[in-house]
Amino acid sequence: MDFIDQLKKKRNSMKVLIVGSGGVGKTSLLKVLKTGDLIPELEETYQRTLFMEIETIKLGKENYEFDVVFMDLAGQTDLPMHALVDFERLSMGGVDLIILVFANNNLQSLIHLQSWYGLLYGYYTDKKVNIPPIILVQNKCDLPRDYDQSLVSSMIEVVDQIKEHFEISLVNGQGLTELMDRLNTMDTITGE
Repeated sequence: MDFIDQLKKKRNSMKVLIVGSGGVGKTSLLKVLKTGDLIPELEETYQRTLFMEIETIKLGKENYEFDVVFMDLAGQTDLPMHALVDFERLSMGGVDLIILVFANNNLQSLIHLQSWYGLLYGYYTDKKVNIPPIILVQNKCDLPRDYDQSLVSSMIEVVDQIKEHFEISLVNGQGLTELMDRLNTMDTITGE
């Protein structure tokens, strides 16, 4: 167990990496998880994450609580500097869970998950460690789907690390209770 893992265990905390294309709702998802308010109750303007946002949210159930440090990365990998490319250890080191997010109304965001997964897979393979478990989040399910759902099923079949798939809407709350319940029991996903 390295220093970061020891520190997380002592502080009863976990680290979650959230990645996906720009505009799929990663930052909005964090706001909803933190406040419990849906998007119509939050500011609706799109604010692009320029590099990385870090948010700590207390999760858990009953007598067991833990801090989850969410690392929300910019959705544009072509920026002059990107956390996954230029600060690999900071963004991917010590991660317990990865949340891959794509938008129900954006086929390109689903296709682009292949690139995101490639960056993640390359890092963990180079470090000779297992890639953390992945939760696949299909956001904006209140909007019409822009692709055949079998593409999502195929991705889940091919990527062994995808442990669960959630279809959510930050506007009407669809699937959020199930996702939140699952995150509240993260230790059973990550094997801690």
